[in-house]
Amino acid sequence: MTLRQFTKHYETPERAAAAVRHYTWLRTHVRPFALPDLLGVEPTRLHFQDISRF
Repeated sequence: MTLRQFTKHYETPERAAAAVRHYTWLRTHVRPFALPDLLGVEPTRLHFQDISRF
């Protein structure tokens, strides 16, 4: 089974880094809060678990 993912693009590495900080804060402090898993981080892209339903 192939894991599907959603990639969010950011204009700058600084914005991507801020998004990772926000995501981490939400995962840590807001429970229960359903967020997709963060699968990978690149300088201007974040890769998340795709949770879309067909």
